[in-house]
Amino acid sequence: MEAIHRSWMSMNIYIIVVLALWHFPAHHRHLLASSAPTDPNDVMGLKALTIDFPKLFGVNFPMLDGDPCYPGELAWIQCSADPVPRVIALNLGDMQLYRGRPSLPDFSSMDALQTIDLHGNFLSGPIPEFLGTFPKLTYL
Repeated sequence: MEAIHRSWMSMNIYIIVVLALWHFPAHHRHLLASSAPTDPNDVMGLKALTIDFPKLFGVNFPMLDGDPCYPGELAWIQCSADPVPRVIALNLGDMQLYRGRPSLPDFSSMDALQTIDLHGNFLSGPIPEFLGTFPKLTYL
């Protein structure tokens, strides 16, 4: 009887794990297999954005305690499925970002970026030169 109970418990745990994986956001599933933290260059670029736009991170800056590519940390970034995750998209559209000084903070260290969406914000000044240096950028 105990063997049947253990078998039943194992089956229940298996079902719970399968359901949890089924509902895990598709763009973060790669993190289940990867234990490597986000590339340090991306973390450095995100910190530069934090200095000028603290509202992106709310009250707590999650990268002090966690990894920016970990699911649920920063909903406005998209990360790659590489063994060492890279930030490949900054989806900052309509975030009501305000920049009183000309130019954006330099986040050029994030050299894996493919998308930078800044529409619907209150940014002024010249377009920073570093925005033309991203080798993989396809959308600005």
